[in-house]
Amino acid sequence: MVYPFLQKCWRCNFPFKARLRAFWVGYLREQLRAHNSGNKFALTAPDRVKVSKWVSMAWDELSNTTIANGYNKAFGPLLDDADIAVDLIENLSRHCSIDADIGEVDSDDDIEVNEVDEE
Repeated sequence: MVYPFLQKCWRCNFPFKARLRAFWVGYLREQLRAHNSGNKFALTAPDRVKVSKWVSMAWDELSNTTIANGYNKAFGPLLDDADIAVDLIENLSRHCSIDADIGEVDSDDDIEVNEVDEE
């Protein structure tokens, strides 16, 4: 499976396809090396397991920065957890779905639950 966002993302698509191409060329070279010059030569297609392994390895070789830049190019900038939390709180406040009187909750206010002994 080729990840759908890679279709939109040249930054990820180019290195991803280059790695896949390198695996394919290596596979062809192995077949050529193993060929006995006295026999008729026929290339064989790689099976699905091999191609799936190539896709997985090519994906794993992409850096986190390359992947993040690809998402940025395809879908806009990624938000970190703090940005998401601030946006959520602003939306809840705007729709009067949050109690403004509570304020921040301190970790000392957490409710502790004792483990129940199972017998």
